[in-house]
Amino acid sequence: MNPRKVLLLTASPDPEGNTAVMAKEFAEAASARGAVVTRYDMATVSGEGCRACMACRTVSDHCVVEDGVGEVLRAFIDTDVLVMAAPVWFLEFPCSIRRFVERWHALLTAAFESRLPSGKKAVLLISQGGAEGEFKELPARYVEMLGWLGVADIQIVRHCNAEECPVHERGEILDDVRDAAVHALG
Repeated sequence: MNPRKVLLLTASPDPEGNTAVMAKEFAEAASARGAVVTRYDMATVSGEGCRACMACRTVSDHCVVEDGVGEVLRAFIDTDVLVMAAPVWFLEFPCSIRRFVERWHALLTAAFESRLPSGKKAVLLISQGGAEGEFKELPARYVEMLGWLGVADIQIVRHCNAEECPVHERGEILDDVRDAAVHALG
């Protein structure tokens, strides 16, 4: 049996930040289960968001823009599990990962049918300064967008109150991250 493929995207430029710690824990747990983990630190990936050129609908069945974000998009098509580790900045994920999400436009036909192979899973690892009750609409919006792509098995691990309590001090959150890896690969 081929090992499961995990595409791990980080969105913070801080290599020691909360989402980086969460991403590292997930990668270690996934690797321990035999998965092949490919990681992109999106803050260092060159490229842009969707140009709305519509080439993916008129002359091609994929995004025609050739840049680093396009490389990540192609990796998504070929992966089993997408993991996005992102902080919440001003009610949204950073633009480094939003560029990738905008390019999902090319993963849908004009009839809004997914071009992705079925059976993909996703995990959102989120760190936010706000309390548990705040910003719940953000992960819900990403669950909806992933649903458009046919990704139904989506897990969310939220680290709240991040400014008062860094994730490395929150063992239960890191346990949840490791459990998410087990579930995604199970």
